[in-house]
Amino acid sequence: MLSNLNAKQTGLVLVLMPIVIELSFVAVVAYELIQSGRDFQRLSHVKAVLIEMHKMQDMCVRTFYILSDKENHSFEERKAHFSELMNKFSRPYTWGQLNLSENPELRPLIEDAEELRKMAITIGNQTPVHRGFSHIGKTSNRMQNEVLIHIAMEQERLAKEIIRIETSMVKHEPEDFKNLQLKFIAIVCFGFFLNAAVAVFLIQVFIGAMQQRVQAVTQKGEMLALGQPVVGSLAGKDELAEVDQVIADASSILAEIRWTESAVLDNAADVICSLDEKMRFSTVGASSTKLWAMTPDELMHKSIMSLITDDTADSTRHSLNKIREDGEGKFENVLRTKDGSLRDALWTVTWSADKQSYYCVVNDVTEMRNVDRLKKRFIAMASHDIRSPLTAISMVLQGLNTGKRGDLPEGVKKELARADSNSKRLLSLVNDFLELEKLEANKFSLDLAPVAASEVCDSARETLAGLANAAQVTVMSPKNDTILLGDERRLVQVVINLLSNAIKYSPKDSTVRMFIETTGNTAVIKVSDEGPGIDPDDIGLIFDKFQQTKAKPELNIKGTGLGLAIVKNIVEAHGGDVGVTSELEKGTTFWFTIPRYKDSEEGNE
Repeated sequence: MLSNLNAKQTGLVLVLMPIVIELSFVAVVAYELIQSGRDFQRLSHVKAVLIEMHKMQDMCVRTFYILSDKENHSFEERKAHFSELMNKFSRPYTWGQLNLSENPELRPLIEDAEELRKMAITIGNQTPVHRGFSHIGKTSNRMQNEVLIHIAMEQERLAKEIIRIETSMVKHEPEDFKNLQLKFIAIVCFGFFLNAAVAVFLIQVFIGAMQQRVQAVTQKGEMLALGQPVVGSLAGKDELAEVDQVIADASSILAEIRWTESAVLDNAADVICSLDEKMRFSTVGASSTKLWAMTPDELMHKSIMSLITDDTADSTRHSLNKIREDGEGKFENVLRTKDGSLRDALWTVTWSADKQSYYCVVNDVTEMRNVDRLKKRFIAMASHDIRSPLTAISMVLQGLNTGKRGDLPEGVKKELARADSNSKRLLSLVNDFLELEKLEANKFSLDLAPVAASEVCDSARETLAGLANAAQVTVMSPKNDTILLGDERRLVQVVINLLSNAIKYSPKDSTVRMFIETTGNTAVIKVSDEGPGIDPDDIGLIFDKFQQTKAKPELNIKGTGLGLAIVKNIVEAHGGDVGVTSELEKGTTFWFTIPRYKDSEEGNE
């Protein structure tokens, strides 16, 4: 029954029950007060009757003495007093607000007083004073006195009876008042204990029942959170029953989602998994069996570091820590499968701060990387084989063009100059190929030493002074300076690549500016131009190999698309980052970060 009451109805019951009890006690107290008031009114009525009787008795006595004192009172005075007494008797007694139904003990007295009044009127009409002077005699005086004495005695008897009743009531008044006090105390105490009993009863009935239902709903919520099936439903129509139904519906939906998720995990071409904050597998899809020759049960709670090769362990740990800061990212490593074979893996990872877990999709890119490695070998081999003939061809063309083999016609010289330019461009492409191959294969070492950032920028500026003059572009050196820890030759190469791009894309009579900034232990070098800017769709690709921006046709810019890839590899080898900000028609700013140099004194500080 209680489960059919909603929260509003339950609240009304909890509020109205005490109110009803309080109203009941108010009614009892009011009834007792009314009864006490009636008793007080009865006493007041008795006193009013007594006062009225005393007045009548006093008037009778005064009239008797006046009528008896003939010497001091004339006949007219005696007649006037007698007439006043008769007029008093001729009017019915009012007795104040006396109600005989509420004062039955006064009924005989009132009836006797009424009979006495009527008798006094009858006798008084027969007295000589009432009939005139001719009827006055001794007999008449005696009769008159007897009437008055009789009336006075009857009045006195009635007054004594009223005094007796009043005395009895007054005598019992303290006892009645004490009883009334005790009754009020009893009523208040009973009301207090009854309210307390009702409160305890309501707590046991309502709160107890509600607590059981809340516990049932809480248990189902915990089962839902743990992924366990929720069975049964809570009876009733209250809010808890509605919550229980919502939990049941959510359990059904989650069960369907888990089934779908399980189907996706088990049938996905890639390994879908999650890692806890300590980089241990917490969930693994069935694809791991096919790709890594390890079942999900074998991988559960196993560290990822136990699967990857030693040469990719540090980069994997660094990438996961960085993803934990950034929220998401990608990285590659090499996994060792159960049979000992090596597999290249591309990890796409998202970090959840709430769950303290990494959610990963692992693509097997072994075949793709094998193809890349074959291409690199081919390019390296071809580049080595091509560079020597190209160098020789370039030297021969330069010799012919400068007239070392004799004078040549102007048309031939132009053709030779064009061929020399193309051979140099091809040689530059081959050199870039070889440079990038060494960088990606880590076949180079950095000669780290303190170097001034301004010197790096000035060296690059001087190297490209001819290119800048030909393009009619002004290159501004940075105003600030700081000491870097890096390979000076490689850093100059980075700035040259960025500066040459800025000059190529800058319009005539524009300015390319270089800036040096510091943030903590890191220096930031920026190269900013006033060119056409980079399309937002190209920004994410420009640091990849063979990628170039969509330049305007009138610029006629040619390049290999390897310069920025070389920049990225050199900067990352120094432990820095590289990036770009651009706005169409307003220019582009390339930047890269390099660790600052700290001498021994700074380290001690």
